[in-house]
Amino acid sequence: MAYNCVDRHLAKYKNKAALIFVPEPEEENHIVITYQELYRRVNEVAAVLQGFAGLQKGDRVTIHMPMIPELPITMLACARLGIIHSVVFRRLLRRSLRPARRRFRQPRPDLR
Repeated sequence: MAYNCVDRHLAKYKNKAALIFVPEPEEENHIVITYQELYRRVNEVAAVLQGFAGLQKGDRVTIHMPMIPELPITMLACARLGIIHSVVFRRLLRRSLRPARRRFRQPRPDLR
């Protein structure tokens, strides 16, 4: 996936926009990332994931980030390394990933 999204476009489109991020509110400046910059940033994040975090092909990670340009960069870095990844967005986190608040009954001692 990382090759198809980034690498194969480098030779022809290295100075063209690969990502155009429009923040909310839309009056703020748009962020444009070229294919060359995207390639560099994906490789940097992949190096950090592999070197610092020790992640390898087949490892599983969950990415919890807001909708910022670093999110697809991190996803592409995981794909480049063969890391299985899933993305959890903030709204889902509150409901789905919160620990359950169940009280488990302690077994009663045998009174015989």
